[in-house]
Amino acid sequence: MNTYNKTGIAALLTALAMTGATAFADPLVTISTATIGSPGNTADDAVMAYDGGTTGYGSVAYEYRIATTEVTNAQYAAFLNAVDSSGANTLALYSSRMSSDTTYGGITWNSATSSYEVKAGFANKPVNYVSVYDAMRFTNWLTNGATARASTETGVYTLLGGTAIPTNVTVGRNVVFNGETLTGTGDLAGHTGTVWALASEDEWYKAAYYNVGTGEYSVYPNGSDSITGADANYYDWQNGYTNTELVDAGSYAANPNGVYDMGGNVWEWNDSLILSWDGSDISEYNARGARGGSFFDYDSDLASSVRNYFTATLEVSDLGIRVVASSLTAVPEPSTWAGAMGLMTLVFGVWVRRGRRTL
Repeated sequence: MNTYNKTGIAALLTALAMTGATAFADPLVTISTATIGSPGNTADDAVMAYDGGTTGYGSVAYEYRIATTEVTNAQYAAFLNAVDSSGANTLALYSSRMSSDTTYGGITWNSATSSYEVKAGFANKPVNYVSVYDAMRFTNWLTNGATARASTETGVYTLLGGTAIPTNVTVGRNVVFNGETLTGTGDLAGHTGTVWALASEDEWYKAAYYNVGTGEYSVYPNGSDSITGADANYYDWQNGYTNTELVDAGSYAANPNGVYDMGGNVWEWNDSLILSWDGSDISEYNARGARGGSFFDYDSDLASSVRNYFTATLEVSDLGIRVVASSLTAVPEPSTWAGAMGLMTLVFGVWVRRGRRTL
């Protein structure tokens, strides 16, 4: 593994689906997950196409769970109604383009009923027009119980400032797995049960391209070295480019790991923090990783060799959210916090931004 070029984010593990977590009281959203086993698997030797040729992705030292589908408009609207019932939108969790984009946007604000509503036919389509900070706040809300009173600012991610763009713009995970027991410290002190986060790049890569059953990697996230429009929702030249719309989550067959739509539909944020191509100040650039391609990209963008990144505040029609989960044990005594606390260590990768089509 090339640790100079690779973004490494220490991770979460051994997760429970929210439906099985006893720490939550009547959550407004439940997330179905698939277990990704084979801890300590070898990294892939595929060479990335657009970042200077880095390699060595996909090795994860622990078992973990990943959402079987992308976060949907229905799930995100429930989140909005829980944390912003007045429609003040102080944290800009709702983009007006969700409403104004009549083709791809799936959520609107109804001032008459003072509620966020899902447009007809969009409930199970993946939510879009979400920044990485929106995604982090959604995972924090899940971690804190997914209720009307659940916090968006603390959890696996601590977002400071109370503003849409947090003052700590390079915020990352504030817990790591120690090899046996994930222990809550800081914002998660005293918390037990399921915690949620965006996938690290390796977690995402493994769930998409590694077959836990065979121990082999594939080029595409359908478990194969080839892909067609029958396998995923992308801009398919073989059928006359007719796939130009979002489809419901889970519309295509699951991959060998039981996960849907990791290729196509929408790009998916991961929480890898990426240096700009020239190595300039990360606090000024603040790019985050994304993988998987979208309905508006060619089949080549779904391949394992394609790393993408976007500015953390970007909100577009072909970029969405997938989450991972982990079980959290009781916090240790205060005297042991320092030893137990794991602050995320980032090893930044420097690579050139690939070209992309823009909606």
